[in-house]
Amino acid sequence: TIMTAVAYFLQIPLLSNAVLIMLLWVWCRTNEDLHTIFLGMQMPPPYIPWVLFAIHVLMGGNFVHDLVGIFAGHLYVNLAVILPVTRSIRLLETPAFMYKLFPPSTYSYRRSAGQGRNLDD
Repeated sequence: TIMTAVAYFLQIPLLSNAVLIMLLWVWCRTNEDLHTIFLGMQMPPPYIPWVLFAIHVLMGGNFVHDLVGIFAGHLYVNLAVILPVTRSIRLLETPAFMYKLFPPSTYSYRRSAGQGRNLDD
């Protein structure tokens, strides 16, 4: 909703690029300890959205979408991840009707080593 409001005032008709940059920002902020190779260079993930922003600026593209996505992603990370940990305040919560529509799964995605059998047997 924040991106929609900002897009209305900046007269941005399509938010797909901003949404992609926002998702990239959230991924980069939640995976800061990974080593990534982007465009042939090794760099920490938090720099990747800024590298894309610089590429758009250098190529003469519309970089406002990138700034909207970075702003929305930064706001989301701070409200949903950092603020609950540092101040014990939850401003963003999943609505209850979503839990009724999509109940939490008890399936574990982590697999333990199976019993299996050797191929030589």
